[in-house]
This record gives sequence, structure tokens and C-alpha cells, in this order.
Amino acid sequence: GECTACARDEAIRCVERREVGVIGHDGAYAEYVVTRARYVHPVPDAVSQAQAALAEPLAVVIKGLRRLGSQPAGDAPRHCAVIGAGTIGQLAARVLALRGHTVTVFDLERTRLALLGDGISGEQTLNDMDRFDWLVEATGDQRVLDSLLQGVATGATLVLLGLPYSAQSMS
Repeated sequence: GECTACARDEAIRCVERREVGVIGHDGAYAEYVVTRARYVHPVPDAVSQAQAALAEPLAVVIKGLRRLGSQPAGDAPRHCAVIGAGTIGQLAARVLALRGHTVTVFDLERTRLALLGDGISGEQTLNDMDRFDWLVEATGDQRVLDSLLQGVATGATLVLLGLPYSAQSMS
């Protein structure tokens, strides 16, 4: 049977949720994958496979930024921090910058920071995190999350896009 969330078409909230290659279902790196048609989208001929491969992480970023309060147009400019310069972090930084925000990306790897687009600054240490209005955590590292929870300004908004986090107690 379907749970209440599934009946409302909110699969993301399903208590028995499974995602191929992410949660409870191996096989995303197979040559062929069988799944429901509702989860498959045609890729236009003009879009390369490399470009199409960014559709899912970009969807994660856009959904996370929506939860942060960011909209495609009309955002009041904010000071934003993106922690982690992997795929999710790079995309989050670029989308925020395109929406007119000041963006600083934090990562230990200089090579990742070197890939940032124009107008996006990079730093290697998590200092003065209280200067940011919005923060995107894209590492999934529990130590980073602990540091952010201690250092963000009152009233700042933090969205967690990195996986996995261990059990976290809040006070």
C-alpha cells in the first residue's frame, strides 16, 4: 500500500522512500536501469550526455535554494556562503551568483576553488561565518556542520545539501 505522503504525490516524504543509487537501491551505475516512467525525462538532441548528467544535481540545488528562500528572479541581494566546491557546491554557487548574490565558496581543495566562475570568491578556511545571510552546506561532513551551527549569525539561514550526516543533537 501507499503511505499518506505517496497518496499526496510527495514521494520525498515517504517513510519507505528508495532512490536508485542513493537510498536503499543499488544500481545507478549499471548500463541499463528499470524505473517508473514518471522518473525519466527525455534529453533533447542538442544536450550532451555530460550536460544531461548535471540535471539531477542542478535539481537538488534549485530545490534547496527554494527552501532557502531564493527565487529565480526578484531576490534581494544577500551575502551567501557555499561550503564544499564539489558538483552540488559549484552549481549552488553559480545559481546564487546568477541571481545577483555575493557568493563565497569554502573548500580545502584549491583545485576545486580554481573552477569557480567570475565574481565568485573562494576561501579554504571557515572563518567569520557570521558575515553570511544564507549558507549552503554541500559537504555532508558532520564536523563542518558542527562548526557552522556554532558560527553562523542569529537570523542566518542554513540549508543542508550534503549527504550523509550522522545523528545530530540540537539545543
